[in-house]
Amino acid sequence: MTNKKNLVWYLCVSLVLIIVAVVLSLTVGINLGSDIGGGTQVEIKIENTQNVSQQTKQVKSALKEHGLIEERIFVEDKGVDTYLVVRVNKKNVDPKLRDTLIKKLGVEEEAVSTLQTISGTVTNRAVIWASVTIVCVLLAIFVAGWLRYKIMAGLTLLLAVLHSLIVTTALVIIVRLPINFISMAIILASVILTLFACVITLERLRENQKAKHNEGLSVDELVNMSQKSTLKPLIFIVCALLILALCLVCTPLSVVTMSGATIFVCLLVSAYTYYFVAMNIHKYLLEAKVTRDKIRLSRNPNIETTLKPEKAKAKAKSAEAKKKDKEMVKRQQAKRKKDDTSKPVV
Repeated sequence: MTNKKNLVWYLCVSLVLIIVAVVLSLTVGINLGSDIGGGTQVEIKIENTQNVSQQTKQVKSALKEHGLIEERIFVEDKGVDTYLVVRVNKKNVDPKLRDTLIKKLGVEEEAVSTLQTISGTVTNRAVIWASVTIVCVLLAIFVAGWLRYKIMAGLTLLLAVLHSLIVTTALVIIVRLPINFISMAIILASVILTLFACVITLERLRENQKAKHNEGLSVDELVNMSQKSTLKPLIFIVCALLILALCLVCTPLSVVTMSGATIFVCLLVSAYTYYFVAMNIHKYLLEAKVTRDKIRLSRNPNIETTLKPEKAKAKAKSAEAKKKDKEMVKRQQAKRKKDDTSKPVV
């Protein structure tokens, strides 16, 4: 009962995060990156490449005056000329931004291009294909878990991956991190990390269930034992990723900083999904199965052969072997008696 109550609370927290993300998406909108949702780009011709860092600071200052935050600022060579390319994730940008850049940088008007609108890659066709791919992957995970660890584990893997994907995306939307190809790759990596942690735990659980000295343990004790044995390698992986995220956050480039923040968010959701949601779901499903089997067994004692076919077969084989041994002993005794009676009396 305690596991069920805890699971309800954890799922309520996830539901609240999803609802908040949906409300923000409908009201404020999703912070899509320029490579996905489109944006605005301006190119500035550089005469002296040694002053790129100074010019970058002046560009950021000009964007700040117009209430904009740069998404990407990078240097690009086009033939013999070098350009400083600036991208923001907003399409409707004040045209006066170009005049501000010219004034801040102290360059001629020809050196700063007009504001160019960038089209995103999010189309109805892309959304449909992404949805179909996600559904196919989830079904593949469920079937693989079913074949390897039985149906309850397959259902646990399916729900864990789905929970990690939805809640991670929701939290990224809530904290207003940009959703671009980099953040999508990080979200995918967090889902894979959740799946990896669940698979390791299920493998240990499978081994513990087969051990004879664990036959008297309950489902809760077996799952907790399997979790403890997998914590060390998982903690090592999480610590390594946290160090990487911290290094990225301390980088002055905004794109890299946002990537580090996204890693923090994804690791938080992965740990929450694995430890609090996925394993409690698996405990609940296993306990429900055990309870159901007990009820069916109490109603019909003969159902044991259907609930445990492997044990039933083993018992049948052992009974048949014992029967054959008894028949063989009887035949040997009868043969000895016959031999004794057939011997001539001296």
